[in-house]
Amino acid sequence: MEQAIQEAVQRPEQVVVVFEDEASFYRQPSQAWLWSWCGRRQPKLRYSHRANTVMRVVGLLNGATGSVHAWDFPRVTAARLADCFRQVGTLYPKAERIYVVMDNWPVHTHPKVQQALATTCASKRCSCPHTLRG
Repeated sequence: MEQAIQEAVQRPEQVVVVFEDEASFYRQPSQAWLWSWCGRRQPKLRYSHRANTVMRVVGLLNGATGSVHAWDFPRVTAARLADCFRQVGTLYPKAERIYVVMDNWPVHTHPKVQQALATTCASKRCSCPHTLRG
């Protein structure tokens, strides 16, 4: 992976290394980080009258330039993740090689996702997915 990043730094238009991940954001604040001394005066957390919905974000971080591309969904499914990966080729039209670094979330191994990666890679002649198992 270090070699791929070095190659991307030297030739940023031809070689791209992107780090992919997903995250969840909730509408309501969490009490997890509240702290106070014991006693009668405890911190109050204000909730809104709305539902505590969740937003899922799929993000790509370019390892050489630091640029970020993100998509948000109510749920990240294999089909939606595959759509994101199909767009990688259009984000970097001059790239000859694209490395995608991702974690071991089981959806990454889904056939739809793997096919999208293979399609993007075949059209861009790239070496992806490059997967980190963690």
